[in-house]
Amino acid sequence: MPTIGSYRFPLGVLVAGAMTQAAAQGAPPMTINLFSNQITTPSGLTPGSRGEAFGMRPETVGAVSYFALSTEATRSLRSGGGKKRVRIPLPGGSPVVCSLNQEVNSAGSVTLSGVPEGGGLAGNCNLVVENGQVSGIIDTLRGRYRIVPLGSGNAHAVVQIRTEAFPNEGPTLRK
Repeated sequence: MPTIGSYRFPLGVLVAGAMTQAAAQGAPPMTINLFSNQITTPSGLTPGSRGEAFGMRPETVGAVSYFALSTEATRSLRSGGGKKRVRIPLPGGSPVVCSLNQEVNSAGSVTLSGVPEGGGLAGNCNLVVENGQVSGIIDTLRGRYRIVPLGSGNAHAVVQIRTEAFPNEGPTLRK
């Protein structure tokens, strides 16, 4: 009959594996950098055509920064569902980190939705990944931003939306 001592090594491996798995489940998800680096203004975009290039009225376009999608994000955002932490640089230099829930639909598109960390109930982050490109809207205490893919490559723009340029949506006046 085997003794407890003969099971010491397999039991130790089993306990260590269970502890590692438990630690991994309790640990917050790793932060993914959505973009790898800032790039210069892509050709074909001039200051006068900025709004049209982003599908927006020019007066609603604030500061704009251009970035290349990171290989880290491309790889991670294609993986299965679950929680993600994504760091997104905003125009002006300060990034926002969003805690996101990820869902993959049957067509292969990935939807990520959640909130910016430290923003309380005042913000939201909504991203869609389709065909290797990211589109989205980010609302923070600092403002509203839109992520727009540029062409078929990995270049993207992060556009500050000037919400004050939108018409006032007050009640309808009767004459």
